[in-house]
Amino acid sequence: AASSSCGRRRLSVDETREYERRQGETATAAVNDLLLSLGVVVPKAWTGLLDRPGTCCSLCEVFVDVLEERKPTVAPECAASVQHFLEELRDDAGAAARMTLDGLVCSG
Repeated sequence: AASSSCGRRRLSVDETREYERRQGETATAAVNDLLLSLGVVVPKAWTGLLDRPGTCCSLCEVFVDVLEERKPTVAPECAASVQHFLEELRDDAGAAARMTLDGLVCSG
């Protein structure tokens, strides 16, 4: 009743799915565009992961944490921080980072 007084109707299941699909596509495009504009080299193994909206949204949250911790002040520092994190995921020495990747894969 409250929603009808505002002039809005509840979305149908199909409309909700379409809305979520568009949000996912937008999130995926935004993450990929961000990495490209920063000049970050993404490991080839991540190509499929970066096509998954859930993974991209989770990855954004991780990037925020990384950037809040390292506090870069210019774009090249942001790029270096993100690149370093991705390299930790790729390298054998990055066990903790790989656990984060496993979480991204499971949740995405």
